[in-house]
Amino acid sequence: MLELNADITKIQGADYNPRKITDEDLAALRDSVERLGVIKPIIVRNGTIVAGHQRTKALRRLGIERAPVYWLAKDTTQYDEVRFNQLHNGTDLDFGDEGAKFPKFDHVGHHQVDPESMIANFRGEGVMVRGSIAEMVRTYGPWGACVASLDGDVIHAAQYALAVAALGEKIDVFVLPDEQVEFAKHALNRLYGVFTYDGIKRETYVQSLAQPKRMVGDSAVTQSRIYLFRVIPALEETPTMRVLDLGSGQGAYPRDLRSKGFHVMDIEFFRRIGFKNNINKPAVYRMIDRVAKDVVEGGLYDGTVLEAVLNSVDSVEAEQAVMGCLNAFTKMGGRVFSTSRSMEGYENDMARTSSMGRAIRRPEFLDENRLTAIWREGKWFFQKYHYTQEAKELFERYGFEVFDIWQELGYWLLVGRKVREISDEEKRKAVQFEFEMPWPDGSRVGRSEQMLKALALSE
Repeated sequence: MLELNADITKIQGADYNPRKITDEDLAALRDSVERLGVIKPIIVRNGTIVAGHQRTKALRRLGIERAPVYWLAKDTTQYDEVRFNQLHNGTDLDFGDEGAKFPKFDHVGHHQVDPESMIANFRGEGVMVRGSIAEMVRTYGPWGACVASLDGDVIHAAQYALAVAALGEKIDVFVLPDEQVEFAKHALNRLYGVFTYDGIKRETYVQSLAQPKRMVGDSAVTQSRIYLFRVIPALEETPTMRVLDLGSGQGAYPRDLRSKGFHVMDIEFFRRIGFKNNINKPAVYRMIDRVAKDVVEGGLYDGTVLEAVLNSVDSVEAEQAVMGCLNAFTKMGGRVFSTSRSMEGYENDMARTSSMGRAIRRPEFLDENRLTAIWREGKWFFQKYHYTQEAKELFERYGFEVFDIWQELGYWLLVGRKVREISDEEKRKAVQFEFEMPWPDGSRVGRSEQMLKALALSE
C-alpha cells in the first residue's frame, strides 16, 4: 500500500543493506531531495527499510519526517530484499528507447494513471529488467513510481512504468513543474552509491553451479569451445603434452581425453554427486593425490585449462587465488587456455529487447568489482564479469602473455603462455586458499600442505 505522507521517524534500516554511498554522493542526493522532494517511495516491511536507505538518511539530515512509503503487506526473504534494492535502483536503468508518454497533466504532484493511457515502446531494450520488476509487482503490488513532466513525458523510471502497464496495473506517477525537469533528468539518472554484497554470506561450494554441464558429443550446447578449438588441437599436435584442468566441473573432457591416451589431469574441489550439494570427497581426494604425484614425478604442466572458473569466483580474493594457482601449476613457457563470461555479453543481455524472444536470465546488478549476487536453489550464487581487454590484462598481471583472444556467444576465450613467475609468497597464499576451501558440511578440503610440498613451496 502506498502512503504519500507517511511518518518515517520510526522506520529503521535493515541490518543488511546491499548498497554503500560516499559522502559526496550523499550530499548530491540530499540536494536532489531538497529541490525535488521524494518522488520514489521508500519501501518498508514491518518498520524495516527494504529499499531507500540512502534517501531516508538524506531526509533525516534535512529534518524531514514524512515522505511517500510503500508498505509491504507480505514478509520478505533476504532474496526479496536484495531484489527490491537492486530493482528499486534498477528502475534508474532506462535504456532511452522506451518512448513512454502519458496525456498532459493538469497539475504537479502524485497521480495514478490507467495503463491504457500510456504510449510506449513495449518491445524496447531491457526486457530482463522489466520481467523482474513485473515479477516483484505481481508478488508485492506496484511498489514504485515513475516521474513525468506536465507534458506527460516520462523522464525517469520508464522501465518500471512499462512493467506495471504490461500487468494492467495503475501506474503511480510523480509530476514535476517545467522548471524542475532538466535538473530532475540529471539528478534522478545519477547513481547514488554502488551495490555491495559484502553482507551476504559466501557458501563457496554453491559456485560450482556456474560450471557448464559439459558432455563430449554432438550437442553445441554442451560442447566446450576452448577444448574443441584450442586444447584438443594442441594435444593432437603434441601428444606428449601434459595438461591440468583447474576447476573441471564433472570432468567430462579430461576423462574422455585420458581414455584416448592423453595426459590430462583435473581438479574440481566441488565435484558433486548428482545435482545436489553432496560433495564426492573421495573423488576430490583422488584427483588431488593424482595431481600431487604427477607434479612430483613430471614437474609443472605444459598447459593449464581454466574454463568458466573466473566468472564463478565469489570475491576478489578468490580470483587472486585462482590466478595464483594457475601460475604455480604452469611451467615457464607453458600455455594457458581459458574462457569465461564476458562483460560485453552481460551488457548485451541487459539491453536485450523483447523482439529477441523471452529472456532466459534475470537481470544482474554489479558491485564495484563487477560481482553480482543471484539467488539459486536457496543459496546466494555469485558471478564475476570481465571485459575482454580486462581479462587479457589480468592474465598479464599473473605472468602470462596472451597471444590469442576473441569473443564468442557472450564469452571471452584466450590462449597465452607463461613468461614470468609470480613470487613464492603469492603462490603459497593462492594454494592455501584453494586447497582449504570449505565444503557444505563445514569441513574443508584440507590438502594445502600436500600440494605445497609437491610444488616445492613449503616454507
